Amino acid sequence: MQSTWIATCKSLVELEVLIRAKLEAFTDTHLTITQAYVLQALYFEDGQKPSALAKYTGREATSFTPVLDAIETLDLIRRKIGVAAINDKIKF
Repeated sequence: MQSTWIATCKSLVELEVLIRAKLEAFTDTHLTITQAYVLQALYFEDGQKPSALAKYTGREATSFTPVLDAIETLDLIRRKIGVAAINDKIKF
């Protein structure tokens, strides 16, 4: 039982090292954590609505536009108006 505990602790330490390395990479590009989460969400599923991205990051959808504007300014995303724009929905 103790060897399982030790293996779990080692795995958690390795995971922490990986997370820190990823965060440092994002810091070099001057991204906030929220912006990094948005890019991660779009990496896994492109074309998400702003409200879905806000929910993914734990932010309110009503105050989320500045986050997307900042990422778009860095040329990391492009907003496109899709067929759903008829209902005032913006897709990425």
